[in-house]
Amino acid sequence: MKKNRKKQKQDCLVGRFFHSIVGGKVDWQGVVIGRISEDRYLVQLLEWPMGEPSVQRIVSVSEMSPWLFYTDADEMGHSYEHGSASRLKKETSEQIRDY
Repeated sequence: MKKNRKKQKQDCLVGRFFHSIVGGKVDWQGVVIGRISEDRYLVQLLEWPMGEPSVQRIVSVSEMSPWLFYTDADEMGHSYEHGSASRLKKETSEQIRDY
């Protein structure tokens, strides 16, 4: 007799790298390391610019809604230098304000 086991659904955000967006600007960079409840995730923040692990934070799904997600760290880095995230860097608006 086969045991009736539910297949554990793989979470599509766990393992994804991200740039968090606050006020239209990149705030954090990191990786989603686990889901801890229906509406909360544990994320590992990565230091700027070297990408060394920093602290871990618990964030709600609603906070994550505007974030940019990537499949790996290389994709995240490319986005920050040349892609979507490059237009949202904090320094950009500060540099413009200084002129």
